[in-house]
This record gives sequence, structure tokens and C-alpha cells, in this order.
Amino acid sequence: MTTFTSQVSSIKDQVYNIIRDKIVYLDLRPGERIDENSITGLVGASRTPRREAMMMLEMDGYVNIYPQKGTYVSLIDLNLIREIIYMRYCLELNIFSELASKAVLVFPSIEKYLVMQEYAFKSRDFPEYIDNDYTFHEKLFDLAGHKQIWNMIESKLHLTTRFRILGWQSCPEEFKSTIDEHRHIAECIEKNDIEDLKNTLLLHHDVSLSRYYEFLHNSNPEYFVNT
Repeated sequence: MTTFTSQVSSIKDQVYNIIRDKIVYLDLRPGERIDENSITGLVGASRTPRREAMMMLEMDGYVNIYPQKGTYVSLIDLNLIREIIYMRYCLELNIFSELASKAVLVFPSIEKYLVMQEYAFKSRDFPEYIDNDYTFHEKLFDLAGHKQIWNMIESKLHLTTRFRILGWQSCPEEFKSTIDEHRHIAECIEKNDIEDLKNTLLLHHDVSLSRYYEFLHNSNPEYFVNT
């Protein structure tokens, strides 16, 4: 019984991750109907783990399930994105300021992820770029002794990823600027320059969504929740 339950759980997680990644990386666009059978057939998922995965995706804000109609990718909720980004900015400002107050040498721990981001930028590999982006921030949380806080917020961050990717697809130069901002964040920490750190984090997280919002909303209004 335990083995069967664990197998169902494992398949459920696989289905969840497959569909979430397709949503996050825009293989499935906001508002698009999901053909569960064709997607979950990749892992041979039966009805039970597939249904459980869809319920989890709905609970986490990735899909909307309409009885007798189908399952659709959720639209982008800008109010939610602003709240998630603001939460992240507040946390990082405080946690990275802790590191800066001690002038912690952070480059030895994060340099390779910046290099890997550069490579992903050149090849336009969005999943690899995002993975190293998040790992950069995770390592700084870890250095400050707050790895558990990162673990608590990481799942919510993916709700902002597809908005960022839409922006990068439209404005590739912003792709590169993110890496430059990462380097500057690390420099501010090592120099104990908290004021510059604050300004850089405001720019990096784009708390006001000024980088992409107007252009994306005008070019693809059907992707967004009406506010």
C-alpha cells in the first residue's frame, strides 16, 4: 500500500512539474486550454495522479479548472505579481544588508552562476537562465543563514517568471542587464554599500513593473486579468 501510494505521489509530482514548467516557460500561454491527455501521456499518468496534480496547480495559481468545460492556464494577475515582487524586495533588502554590514565576500560562492547565466543569455536558454538566476539569490540567502526563508518563498516566485520571460522576449537587452545587476549587488555587499544596494535592488526587482508592463499589456491584453 505504501509503495503504491508513493508511486502515485511521484507521478503526481512529475505531472505537476511538467505542466507548471510549460506554463512558466510559455509553452502554454495564458488563457490556453490544457490538453491533459497529451501532456500527461509523457509520463503515463493515470486519472488519479493527473487530477491531483491539476488540483495542486490550481491551488498554486497556475490553472483554472472549470467543470464541464476544461482546464485553462491562468491569466497573469499583475496585482499578485506586484505583491510577490515587493515581498521579495523587502526580504532581500534586509537579508542582503546583513551580508553587506559584514562585508561578506560573496563572489566565490556565486561567480559560477553568473558565468552560466551569461552562457544561457547567449544561447537564449530561458530555463537555464532562470535556474541560475534563482540559484544566485538562493546562495546569498544561504550565506546570510536564511536558506529556509528562500525555500518558503521559492514556489511563489515562479508565478512571476512567465511575466519576466514575456518581457525578455520583447526586450532582449533587459536579459543582459539582469546579469549586470547581479554583479553589482554582489559588489555592493562586499563594499558594505547599503544605499547603493537598496537602489540596485529596486531596479533589479522592478517593484513598480515599469520595465515591461505598458508594452506587454498593450501588445497582449488577453494574457492579463482585467484590473
